[in-house]
Amino acid sequence: MIISNQQRNQQLLGIYNGYRILLAILFLAATFTDIGQQLVTFSHLERFQVFSVSYALINILVALVSNRVRTRAHYFAVCCLDILLLTTLIFLSGNKSAVLGNLIIIAVAAGNVLITGRAGTLLAAIATLGMLGTSLYYTVLRDTPMQGHINAGVLGLLFFASAFVMQSLAERLRRSEQQRLEQQDQYRQLQQLNHSIIQRMRTGILVVDDHRQIVLMNEAAAQMLDCPQKSAPLNLVSPELNQRLQNWIENPTLRGEPFKVRPNTPTIQANFTELEPMAGQRHRLVFLDDTLMLAQQAQQLKLASLGRLTASIAHEIRNPLGAISHAAQLMQESPDLPEGDLRLLEIIQNHSRRMNRIIENVLQLSRRRASLTEQFSLNQWLRQYIEEYRLGGPPDTRIDLDASEEIEVRMDRDQFTQVLSNLCQNGLRYSVMKNGHPTLRLHTGVKADTGHPYLDVIDQGPGVPEAIREHLFEPFYTTETNGTGLGLYLSRELCEANHASLELLESEAGCRFRITFPHPEKRIH
Repeated sequence: MIISNQQRNQQLLGIYNGYRILLAILFLAATFTDIGQQLVTFSHLERFQVFSVSYALINILVALVSNRVRTRAHYFAVCCLDILLLTTLIFLSGNKSAVLGNLIIIAVAAGNVLITGRAGTLLAAIATLGMLGTSLYYTVLRDTPMQGHINAGVLGLLFFASAFVMQSLAERLRRSEQQRLEQQDQYRQLQQLNHSIIQRMRTGILVVDDHRQIVLMNEAAAQMLDCPQKSAPLNLVSPELNQRLQNWIENPTLRGEPFKVRPNTPTIQANFTELEPMAGQRHRLVFLDDTLMLAQQAQQLKLASLGRLTASIAHEIRNPLGAISHAAQLMQESPDLPEGDLRLLEIIQNHSRRMNRIIENVLQLSRRRASLTEQFSLNQWLRQYIEEYRLGGPPDTRIDLDASEEIEVRMDRDQFTQVLSNLCQNGLRYSVMKNGHPTLRLHTGVKADTGHPYLDVIDQGPGVPEAIREHLFEPFYTTETNGTGLGLYLSRELCEANHASLELLESEAGCRFRITFPHPEKRIH
């Protein structure tokens, strides 16, 4: 664990305070016990006893204050006070600095670890002045030998040397810790970035240990498996996935079939890979792909290829097609053409227009913009749509809305309009073919098992024969002479682009097309 400079200084100060209290205990033992008095000879025992008690009390008080105060000035005051107290002890001992001076070296060194720069050098200067003053006092007033000046000078040099050495070592330590802190921050940022990337991936990611316990699960996997817990036994979350993992362990070349965890979850394709052992334990990485999204991606690639192909040949087709249509128009203006030839020219014109519509539809499909989904009230939107459709359609058009409750859906409004318009036009046309009246019914609801809202478009037409149901959504498949075969195909593609679906349901009379919308509360990125 890497700590900050302030925490490190506080820990060092705590160690230094402990050392000073231990030193005070030794002073007390030396001055108040018989053994101590036998080991150390004191010229004035009472003075040393007073000093020992005072030194112990001061150090205890400083230790208590140090737990609350954590400033640079406090560090300086503690070290300076210790230097002055030890200098006083040397003064009381009769300038016996040979041994006691080493204690001041420790105080100066500790101060320069806690405080760098001029303040640390000032501690060495204070200690040197204290030693020189003590030596001068005993030389002038007590007539002691000059040897004390030499000892004081040597100690002064040692004070400054220890200050410079400790400052250098402390600076190296601080730089090293700063580098480690920066590396730790970079590691933490990379870890957060990786976590964010994994969580935002559309592919579900699972990490499972040897005991089949889920170690890691991203948001996509949680949605696919419908599992709010990020750490749980795999067999409880999805027995199907657990079985497929077991099959893969037994046969790594085996590719399992897609599956569903629950009826309201998407169809999932699982892939597995082995990770490098971590802490002596093996882990396996599981990739979960929504097969619907994979199909949509494949469809987008297909449409992109189709768009490039169409754009490259549209010009080549339209030019001769326009020439054919224009020539047929000119021939129709001739007054001497028999009725049979006029009929042939009409056929040429009709098929020219049909070919042009096919090209336009394919170009529209390939140039389709990205869906701009938004949430809105389905029933309110349908009421407005029906009103506008009636104003622009035949006066006898009848569209009934069967809506029992307000429903929220999420879809691109323009693309939804395009889909519904195509379904309504087809339904009204086939209703006229059967009963002579353009009638249609729209029914909205919510699926009880999944909670997905839906819209049914029900006409009164003849229905769809069983033989052509499986081909109904194929491109360019049509049963009408004037149709392009792209209307329903385009409608289904637009629905899938919005994570919705379009299907033909069984109906007793007419056709019943159902649009199933994505769950409004489960937003897909």
